[in-house]
Amino acid sequence: MANHAYVLPKSRTLPSAEEFDAFIRKLVEKLFPGFVVERDDTYWHVHHKTWDIDFFGSTFWFSEHNTYDENEEVIDTQPCVEFRHGHCGRLGWWLEQEIRSGVSYHLDALEVDDGYYKIYETKYKPGKTFFEHLQWIFRKREEDNKDLLIAFELHWIDSIMKSEEPLPDDLVKKLGIPHEEFAKGKEIMGRVNYST
Repeated sequence: MANHAYVLPKSRTLPSAEEFDAFIRKLVEKLFPGFVVERDDTYWHVHHKTWDIDFFGSTFWFSEHNTYDENEEVIDTQPCVEFRHGHCGRLGWWLEQEIRSGVSYHLDALEVDDGYYKIYETKYKPGKTFFEHLQWIFRKREEDNKDLLIAFELHWIDSIMKSEEPLPDDLVKKLGIPHEEFAKGKEIMGRVNYST
């Protein structure tokens, strides 16, 4: 995933900051109860109410997106909601994907990510647990590869849960990870050869 993603309303207009703020607060309450929405004019930051560590959150703001030609000349500019990807791996990307897709549907918008510049209509339906998100993200992978990727993510989550700043219980519940998947993940990770 690249550093920034953009939600581009098909109407080429954004709502007022007040209307958008009201929508964001309702969306976050629905998708992530217990999370906090902070606003500074046309900037928003969403994070957990108690687990407010620097690398886990979603930050987005009203901006403009430029489209360039092959000579890197700007050929189009339009208003957008710009998202800055978090630094918490899939856990942060899940938080952002849920919010960004909700915004896309609400604004009847297209999306573009600066990692590949292809403008697309989101097919991701918000409301997924973290485990369902992993299943969706890796859905096109071969089964062995998919299992390994999910095992890696669960191994990482398991290590956070045992750290000095473990995940709060309400967030652990929202992850929706079946107990047996942790055991399966440990078994798969135990077979990984890190020397290759």
